[in-house]
Amino acid sequence: MLAVKPIRPALVIMLLCASSALARADGGSVQLQSAAGPFQVTVFSEPGVIRAGLVDLSVLVQASPHGEPVLDADVALGLSPLDNTRAGQQPAWAPPACINDVDRELTRIRANPSQGPNRLLYSSLVRIPAQGRWQLSIWVHTNSITGMARTVLDVEPPAAPWVNYWHLFAFPPAVVIGFWLRERILQRPRRKFGSNEIVP
Repeated sequence: MLAVKPIRPALVIMLLCASSALARADGGSVQLQSAAGPFQVTVFSEPGVIRAGLVDLSVLVQASPHGEPVLDADVALGLSPLDNTRAGQQPAWAPPACINDVDRELTRIRANPSQGPNRLLYSSLVRIPAQGRWQLSIWVHTNSITGMARTVLDVEPPAAPWVNYWHLFAFPPAVVIGFWLRERILQRPRRKFGSNEIVP
């Protein structure tokens, strides 16, 4: 009888993290459904409750009036603060790897075709610097035709770093614990099938 190898806990943890990332890349909560010239645009955000910090914004572009998805458009997003939103506020915390995005120009952000499961979306990872009211503009251009739509986003205060990035903090100790559990499992004595003999 073939022995079944134990599943490595560290491998399971990495697979769960990967599947979670894929789920976040597939749309999110609807923030806007509106006409943009000859197009119909739907804007999604992940997370659904927008807070200052990193936000995944995705756009579905459809041709009016029948709703066929438009897959060859140039899509851009723009964010501008309303009501002195940024006055005197500290920027939301981001991991060191995201530090280059702190001063990124928000008035014209290119949204690229999504690499997630939903290939009908155009998406961009945006770092909103501060809480408050932000005007979101969406531009769609294809075949010399341009459309634009706008909406206002109410951005909540940033969450504590451990809330948004707990998986970054938890991953190293999880790997260590997984490796320790694997070693304990491999070191346990095995009983040979159909025999009382202990196999070291």
